Amino acid sequence: MENSSVQIKSTVTPSELLDGVKQLSITELNDFVKKVKLLHSKRQKISPTQKELDLIAKIQKRLSPDVQARLEYLRQQNTSGQITESESEELLAIIDLIDDLNLQRARALQELSALRQMPEKEVLRFFNISQAPNV
Repeated sequence: MENSSVQIKSTVTPSELLDGVKQLSITELNDFVKKVKLLHSKRQKISPTQKELDLIAKIQKRLSPDVQARLEYLRQQNTSGQITESESEELLAIIDLIDDLNLQRARALQELSALRQMPEKEVLRFFNISQAPNV
């Protein structure tokens, strides 16, 4: 959109602005609409609703530091070939936990995106949510 231009006066009415928008190509229009939706959402943002806060909490949920440290230890044991059978079972259980957390995170992000009527990347940026999943 930055490469194109629309002829408008320095002060325009909403109707005149719409006439300018009509000059945009479909690609430019799609980009413009995304930006207008983001602007609209930011202006309407008072505070996240409780539902949104709950979804954000699910999206941000990570392994506890203790579990993360244990995961790293078990990975090292596995890589070195020194992992015991019980450690191997524990490693698989933690991997299952990570998979569950990531699935919950993805579902919560999809739901928050639908509530805000914004693409997921914009929702993450809008609420300043880290994109790093559990590893």
